[in-house]
Amino acid sequence: MYLRRRAVVTDHTRVELGQHHEVSARRTRLLNVLKQPATSWQSCHTAGQLQDALPDDYPKGRRGAGRRKLLRDLEALKDADFIVIDKRSQQDVRYRRAADPIVEDSLIAEAELNRIRKEITRAARHQQLGATLQRLTHTDGTGLANKSIIDFVPDHLQLKEVALSEEILDKVLQALFGRCPLTARYRKRSGKMSGGELHPQAFVQRGPIPYLLAVKQGEGNLIKHFPLHRMTSVALLSNKPAIQVEEFDLQAHIGAGFVDFSQGEQGKVSFKARGYIIDILGHCPLSDDQQITTDLTDDSFDAVVSATVPLTGAFYRWLLAAGSNVEVLEPLELRQRFQAEMQKCADIYSSTLIGPG
Repeated sequence: MYLRRRAVVTDHTRVELGQHHEVSARRTRLLNVLKQPATSWQSCHTAGQLQDALPDDYPKGRRGAGRRKLLRDLEALKDADFIVIDKRSQQDVRYRRAADPIVEDSLIAEAELNRIRKEITRAARHQQLGATLQRLTHTDGTGLANKSIIDFVPDHLQLKEVALSEEILDKVLQALFGRCPLTARYRKRSGKMSGGELHPQAFVQRGPIPYLLAVKQGEGNLIKHFPLHRMTSVALLSNKPAIQVEEFDLQAHIGAGFVDFSQGEQGKVSFKARGYIIDILGHCPLSDDQQITTDLTDDSFDAVVSATVPLTGAFYRWLLAAGSNVEVLEPLELRQRFQAEMQKCADIYSSTLIGPG
């Protein structure tokens, strides 16, 4: 079998890795799944993990045919210098991409590093550094911007993503892209079953949970959020067009806070703050109109912060995480809600004191 020698390969690039188109496409998919050259071996794939990542190409079972095909493809990629193998033991063999020739050519590598550096600094100028770092570390095919030297770490707990039915997910995406409605049965948070005809408008993942944003037949143009993990069955209605809400704009919808389960209202808030909160907000303001006033008569706090923000669950959770470093002043409804939540916490811990002995 003819194999082209090493070439620069980036994600979603098809390369000549076999004599036949299907073999070449399959081996390209395999190469794109493998980790970048500088990834630690412990984090690299085993053959079993590669079968899990590409079940259609290398199915398990069938008397081991899928595994044998995978091992043949890995050997072909190794012979073509596309990958390297770490054989720790007979049971622990790991695979990852080989260093790309672009890195081996100092002039090309320097030009590529300059491009990456400029992309990162441009992102910082537009305050989009986090998103750019996440994209670079996942899609940079050269291995120059890899997780051994650069990474993005979120400042909140990352939950594992919810388990989904692939069949339901696929049908939801078919309906969204094909602009046709679907019928769905789903379980509400209360546990009660419901259903109806849904007209897809958008698909959003919020944290670990994906949602279909859709209009429900008979409820006007109200955009509702349907979590996919609660759907129990879905059927496409491909013979009729979906209702399209003309004024709906996904980014405006997100920006207004609807995806975080608010009603999209913006509100002026003010709160006393101290310690690390003041330091963070001094560099990373809540909004363009944020003001920090340090002339206080209350010496238990450092400043009063005021800003116009979406009154979302995310903002409320941020306040709760600040704990005793903030005291909400306005609006009154938010202060009362915050006070009630803090009192509940105090009641729990004051009634169940646990100490040594």
